[in-house]
Amino acid sequence: MERTLDQLIGKITDDLNIEDVISHYITVERKGNSAVAICPFHQDSNPSLSISNAKKIFKCFVCNVGGNAITFVQKYKKVSFIEAIKIIADDFNLNWKDYFTNSKSVVENPKIKEIKKINLETLNFYKYNLRIEIEKNSHLKNYLNKRKLTDDLLETFSIGWAKNDNSLKDFLLKKDFKEEEILRASLVKNKDGRLNDLFFQRLIFPIIDQDNQILGFSGRIINNNNSIKYLNSSENLLFNKGKILYNLNNATEEILFKNNVIIVEGFMDVISFFKINIKNVVASMGTAFNINHIEKLKKLTKNFTLAFDNDQAGIETTIKTYNILKRHNINLSIINLSDDGKDIDEIISKNNKINQSYFEDRKISFLDFYYQKVIEKLTLESIQENKLREMLEIILSSKDFIKKEIILNKVKVKFGDDLINNFTNKIKLNPERKIFFENNLTNKNNQNDVNILYINKNLNKFEKKFDQEEFKLLINCFLSPILFDTLIKNHFVFVNEIYMKIFNLVIQNKELINGFDKTKTFFNDLLINSENDDFKKIVNNLIFNYQEFNKNENLLKELANINIENQIKNLAYKWRILGKENYKKNFIETDTTNDNDEKFDYLIERLKTF
Repeated sequence: MERTLDQLIGKITDDLNIEDVISHYITVERKGNSAVAICPFHQDSNPSLSISNAKKIFKCFVCNVGGNAITFVQKYKKVSFIEAIKIIADDFNLNWKDYFTNSKSVVENPKIKEIKKINLETLNFYKYNLRIEIEKNSHLKNYLNKRKLTDDLLETFSIGWAKNDNSLKDFLLKKDFKEEEILRASLVKNKDGRLNDLFFQRLIFPIIDQDNQILGFSGRIINNNNSIKYLNSSENLLFNKGKILYNLNNATEEILFKNNVIIVEGFMDVISFFKINIKNVVASMGTAFNINHIEKLKKLTKNFTLAFDNDQAGIETTIKTYNILKRHNINLSIINLSDDGKDIDEIISKNNKINQSYFEDRKISFLDFYYQKVIEKLTLESIQENKLREMLEIILSSKDFIKKEIILNKVKVKFGDDLINNFTNKIKLNPERKIFFENNLTNKNNQNDVNILYINKNLNKFEKKFDQEEFKLLINCFLSPILFDTLIKNHFVFVNEIYMKIFNLVIQNKELINGFDKTKTFFNDLLINSENDDFKKIVNNLIFNYQEFNKNENLLKELANINIENQIKNLAYKWRILGKENYKKNFIETDTTNDNDEKFDYLIERLKTF
C-alpha cells in the first residue's frame, strides 16, 4: 500500500504521545492524566503550559500559544511545517522518506503513474502560457488586476492559462504521450474521432492533494458569456471530485496550527481569504460536502467553520452540510455574511480595510444562523406544517443543549407555546412525560453526560464557593416566579451542567412547578427517570432544601423583594473574579485528578461566559 504524507501526519498526531514529543525539548511535569511545563514561548516562571495526552494538544493559557505535536516543534525549532514533521519522524524512528516519496516496494498502477506524469507536464505548460499571455492579452491582464491576483498569488496557487486552440494536445503528443493516455487523463475530449483540448480561454487551477500530487484541473471563464463558470477535468483513475478538497495541500499546516478549518464554496473565496492571511481554508469541488471530506478533515481538526455564499442556495447548502456534520461529533460555527456581499470573494475585493477580525467577529452558532436566515422570515400565517416540522427537527437535533433551549424559547414566543409544544411532542413520537424525561436525562450517547460526572467531583475551593452560589440560585427559582422569569429573559447560563439541565427541563414544563405539591412531583419524576447518580444526588439535595426553604416565611418575603438583576450580576462577578484570580493557584497546583485536562478546558470556556 502506498504511503502518504497524510498517513505520516496521522502517525505523529494520533499515535505518538504528545508529552513524549514535547519532553524532547523542555522539562515536563506530570499532573494526573496530563502534564504541565514552563512555557518556552514567553517569559514564564510558573508552569502555564498544559499538555493533554488524551486530546493530543498543548496550550499555554498565558500567551495563548497552542496546537499539536507538529506545531510545537515548528514553533520551538522555528522551522517549516514539513521540517517539523521530519524532525519528529527522525526522533521517533519513523522513516519519513517512505512517506514523502513512493516506497520502492509499492507497485503503482502504471496507468495512474502515466496520468501523474501528464498532469505535471500540463501544469508547467499552463503556467508558462499565463506568463506569455499576460504580456499580450490586455483583457486577461485587466481581469487579474481587478481580482487582485498578484504574481505571488498566481505562483502560490500555480494558476495557469488555457489558450483558444488545441495547443495542449499538440504539446503532450510532442512529449511522446499517446492519444489514449492523454484521453485517459481527461485533458482532451473525443469529438467525431478527433481529440480537442478540454479547456479553452480559461484560467486554470490545478487540483493538488496533500502529497503535492496533481490530481486534475479546473478552468474558470473570465468573460461574462453563457459558458459554464467552472469546468473540471472528467473523473478518471486519479481524479474523483467527491473525495477532493481544493487547497488542502496549502491549508493543512494552518488547519493544524489553528485547530480549525474554514470551508467555502469557490476557489476565489479560498484565494481571497489568503489575501488577508487567513490560510486554513478549503473548498469542495462543486459537490455536496460528504463523508469523504469529513474523514479527511477530522484527521486535522474537529472544529469546522462554514462560509458559504450569502444567497438562498448558500443558506440551503449550509443547512444540508449541518445535517451531515451533526452525526460526526463536529464543533460547527458559521460566518454570518449578513448583507455585506454575496460571497467571501466579493466582500474582500470591495473593502481594502477588511481583516481577520472582521470574519472572526461574524462567527455564530448554526442555530443562531438558522434562526436569523430562516425562522425570522417565517410568519404564523404563512408557515406550513412540513416547514414547521423541519424547523423543529433541526433545532431539537442540536447537541448544544443551552443554545437549543434559547432558540426553542424564541420560536415559542414567535409562533405560540401550544403550536410548538404540540409539534415537539409529535416529533418525539410520544407526548408522555416519562418519555420526555427519558429522552432528556438518560441519553447514554450524549457526551455531555460524561462531562457532568467529572465536573462535580473533587472541586477545589473556588469552585465549591461558586457551586454553592449557583445551587442557591436554582433553589430560589422554584420559590420565586419573578426570579425564574428574569433568568429566562436574560438567557442565564448555569456553569454546573446538571443545574442547567434541570433549569431547562423546568422551562419546558413550567406548569409542573406551580405550587408545592406539583414541584415535589416534578422532583420525584426526575429521580425515577434518571440513571445518573450525580444527578440523583443533586435532585435529592434540591428536594430537602426546597422543603426547608418553603417553611421559611422570612426567606419567601425576602425573595419577593429581591433585586433580581443585581443577584444575577453579582453571581457573574463572583465567578469572574474567583475564576481569574484563583484558578491557576487553586486548580493547577492542587488538582491532580485524571480529568485535569478536561476540567481545564471546561472551566476556561465557562470563564468566557461573562
